Amino acid sequence: MRFRFLGLSDGDFDAWVQRTRESGQALTRQAYLQLEQPSEKEPVRRYARVDEGLYDAIVNRCVDSRSMCMREMMAIDAQGGTGKGGVSGLGQRPWGDRQRTVVAALCTPANPSGLPSSAASSGAATATH
Repeated sequence: MRFRFLGLSDGDFDAWVQRTRESGQALTRQAYLQLEQPSEKEPVRRYARVDEGLYDAIVNRCVDSRSMCMREMMAIDAQGGTGKGGVSGLGQRPWGDRQRTVVAALCTPANPSGLPSSAASSGAATATH
């Protein structure tokens, strides 16, 4: 990407900020979803304000309301999640009737697979509840 740089004095910068704010254009979730699409030679866009919570939604990869936020996904994982085995068999038996496999793992440079030290040799990393 190529960008043009324009240096301004403090007074000129303040005037630029004021003009941008007066434009009233808002960076909304919908506008961001359009912005994130691949494009070429798009015009410069300036926004007077950003919708509340949009930055957090961008960081957590859930601007599209159909996506689960990463913070929620990590919270589920921190509570034990359902593990890989927890999603198998859905639809085969009613939810309350089936066994759930919980996978708890901590991946480190020394243990990239997250296998518990006692299970590392056997390859087992799941426990059925």
